[in-house]
Amino acid sequence: MKLAGASWSYSENGFGPKRWSKRYVGFEGDRQSPINIVKEDVLKDSSLGPLLMSYGPSTNCTITNDGRTLQIAMCNSGHKNVLCGGPLAHTYQLAMIRFHWSTDDSTGSEHQIDGNTYPLEMQFLHWNRELYKNIGQALTGENGLCIVAVFFQVGDEEHEALIEISRLLSRDDHKGCFSSVMKTPINPADFIPGNDGYWTYPGSMTTPPLTENVTWIVYQTPMAFSQKQMEVFRGIRTTNGDLMVCNSRPLCPTNDREVREPANQENDEGADVNGIHETNVNNDEPQDN
Repeated sequence: MKLAGASWSYSENGFGPKRWSKRYVGFEGDRQSPINIVKEDVLKDSSLGPLLMSYGPSTNCTITNDGRTLQIAMCNSGHKNVLCGGPLAHTYQLAMIRFHWSTDDSTGSEHQIDGNTYPLEMQFLHWNRELYKNIGQALTGENGLCIVAVFFQVGDEEHEALIEISRLLSRDDHKGCFSSVMKTPINPADFIPGNDGYWTYPGSMTTPPLTENVTWIVYQTPMAFSQKQMEVFRGIRTTNGDLMVCNSRPLCPTNDREVREPANQENDEGADVNGIHETNVNNDEPQDN
């Protein structure tokens, strides 16, 4: 699944972020991502309800190193991973998971919180399956995308759901660019924090085509993984054979955009408004997937 052409990069010597504006319309827009979220400026919004997720094990997903990042494309067979609720007026289907990291633990995530970064940011890209027939249409359509961001910080224990991914990345034939069907099912729910808070704001994709049609949901509580697992990501190489590090877009101006979070801690029946709530979201197929 390609979101844009193969010519762009993160390298200052190549077609890096400073040059993206020469090719991609919208780069100079006023709702680009990522941003620095300043906690004291966040608006508490009583209209925000819980996020309604229906995530489950998915088989035959494809893991790919495209020379710029690592991504996992969700297969259409098996569980239909969908998201609604919270700030969303429609149901969105998970299309892919992408990862962003850097050379050391002090940098890596694309979003910052009060000027601080995390070693790894995992992004779950969803497309609006109510308004559009496929992700191709949603990429450029109004309210077409929702991206959920989850931070990872280094701890003492391995993250169990990352063990299989780490194993694949450690293979000699997977050090450079590759694409492989995962034999083990992947459950996106394993990478989502428990009943913890989130921030939301209107933004864009952080990679070309940089379309400004994204509702961002950024989880406030990071997940933990081991230093060894972090180093596996840092061992991945680009198409040129260089270590793939610093694959994060620089911060963009907030431009007076509102960053919101749920105002109340509990809704009816005691569910945590700030967190996820499992539900039987309608998993009917969109018209054309």
